[in-house]
Amino acid sequence: MTTKEKKESHVFIQIDNCRVVGYDERNVLVERNELTKDPRTKEEKYRWRVKGYYASIRQVLYGILNKEKEWLIDENAVSDLNSYLKQVEESNQKLLDALEG
Repeated sequence: MTTKEKKESHVFIQIDNCRVVGYDERNVLVERNELTKDPRTKEEKYRWRVKGYYASIRQVLYGILNKEKEWLIDENAVSDLNSYLKQVEESNQKLLDALEG
């Protein structure tokens, strides 16, 4: 496989702008759909960017909710402590809904 070829991946779960993807038999990864800028063309577009590799789904779920990463938090909606807490509650509920669904 050349570096330009992409390996077929299995998406286990997608929650808003994050998804959990099977990478190989030992790893799963978290990708986040983020606005990026192409350095050559200066064109902005959304792309799935790898945020972390994990050994298990359980570790992935912890990583998504980790207070240092907070991949499901909408930073534009946070202006004070109350709005931050609301975003945390919403991200937790999104994760629970996705797991139940």
